[in-house]
Amino acid sequence: MSPKIISSDNWESQVVKGVSRDLDSAKLLFGLASDNDLSVQNDFFSELNLSEFEIVSIGRRPIIPR
Repeated sequence: MSPKIISSDNWESQVVKGVSRDLDSAKLLFGLASDNDLSVQNDFFSELNLSEFEIVSIGRRPIIPR
């Protein structure tokens, strides 16, 4: 197995993710949050307004409205 080369940005990102996971685990352990609560908090798409979302193409192929 060859050694991994980790840049400082990548290292910092890994540390932040690790701390975030540890905090989530502690919240679950002490009953401060449920699985669902953490799923909503950690969901990247939760901040998006899906009423304004539209798929216009898939793989460079336009979707033709019916």
